[in-house]
Amino acid sequence: RGETEIMVMRFPNTLCIDKGRAINNAEDGWPETLTGRPRQAFELWRDHLRPAHYKLKAQIVDWPNGMPGDVGFFLSWA
Repeated sequence: RGETEIMVMRFPNTLCIDKGRAINNAEDGWPETLTGRPRQAFELWRDHLRPAHYKLKAQIVDWPNGMPGDVGFFLSWA
């Protein structure tokens, strides 16, 4: 199908210590704001998938009442 990216995780912004602000602003240190399972997923990518040239992108995926909502992790291989 020619796809090169898939959302591998979706989680509430409350699992970020800043409620997703750093992710929304694409700040360099956004991984440091992660807690719980999202932090574990990031570390799995960092330690095992990044060396295999997979890329990980985080972004806000919904905006309830105009405010940042859930965060999505997207894995790409192109």
